[in-house]
Amino acid sequence: TLTRLSISIGLNRSLKINSINLSKFELEIKYRLFWSVYNIDRLISITVGKPFSINDDDINIPLPSPLSDDEIDPITLTNNIIQLRRIEGLILKHIYCVRASSIYPSEQSKEEIFSALRKEVEMWYVNTLNITTKITNKKDANGSEIKSQSDNANSNSPIHTIAAVATAAAADQTIASVEDTASNGTSKVKEEISENDDRNIGSYLLSLASGGVVNNSSTQPEQAKPNSPSTISKPSGVYNHDSTSWLSARYYHMLILLYMPSHLYPNPPFYNLEFLGKSCLQNLSFTYNLFVANKLPMNFITVYRILIMCAILLNCIIKSAIDLIESKTHLHLCIDMLEKFGKSWEFARICSDIFKKINDKIIDISLGAISKEKIIELLKHLVSYSNEFLAVLNKNNIDIC
Repeated sequence: TLTRLSISIGLNRSLKINSINLSKFELEIKYRLFWSVYNIDRLISITVGKPFSINDDDINIPLPSPLSDDEIDPITLTNNIIQLRRIEGLILKHIYCVRASSIYPSEQSKEEIFSALRKEVEMWYVNTLNITTKITNKKDANGSEIKSQSDNANSNSPIHTIAAVATAAAADQTIASVEDTASNGTSKVKEEISENDDRNIGSYLLSLASGGVVNNSSTQPEQAKPNSPSTISKPSGVYNHDSTSWLSARYYHMLILLYMPSHLYPNPPFYNLEFLGKSCLQNLSFTYNLFVANKLPMNFITVYRILIMCAILLNCIIKSAIDLIESKTHLHLCIDMLEKFGKSWEFARICSDIFKKINDKIIDISLGAISKEKIIELLKHLVSYSNEFLAVLNKNNIDIC
């Protein structure tokens, strides 16, 4: 496999420039290639819940570093995403390993590792917001400087006025072009690679190492507010790795990994389920924001994660860990996204139909006065639909447990 090949040829090991016939640039490209493989390995492992192939203790190469001033911000964001994958790997290693209960036999030891991982997650999110805020402020400052230069043009002369407007427009177009190039995903960078352009090779590997390059957006913490489907924009292929929605979706995804039933906590307490349910609702909202903006990758990893959200949502509804009415709103989000994926994967369409039936039952219950008998009837239907949902997943060899 790709990961085994990278280890076998020593991409994970540090090399001295003087001991090999590699320039500083070539050595940096080697590092970026490895971190690209590392991110892919972690992303797939976390998504499907399987052990990863590359252990952090077997790595002694530095993180990617900028080859020019233009790469400082993209490299900072890339390294932050590598840190995200590292934390996800720690959660997988300590929470989901089959020997977790024997490695951490006492309740105190369980709480200690759980608290340590939760702290890692929170520190990552705070650090991420600081990084992206600085980058956003820098871009805003650059934009203001260009605008100020155009405002100082001689407004008394019609010719100068026209020239000033043209200069400002050209500057805006140049900035937009640069940001578009910097924020486009792997496919666009690939197109621009030529055999004689080493800078493009470095940029391509940088985009791989970050899982797709970034675009500018505000990144202040907030509660998710799903966009309306009517606001869907044209597809751009850009993954906003410094946008509020993307960052927050990743943050809540890590919390979901922590609070889901696992080998460490196979039967989590009710307050953990409540927190899991709330994290699931937030993750769905932010993910849906990316979906309506056409910033959500339409691949199997994404549909896999959506199915996990659906399973958590259904489980929390059955166990009364989330509000019934609030869950109804988020069921619509699941249905919309699964319908889109249903065009490529039949099982996604079938799952969407199942959740439509669940949503209809919840609507029926909520129309009149909610009684104990209605809740019992609803639970019976939910259990039945849950079994139907799991049957579809098993038939398609999709293991989300």
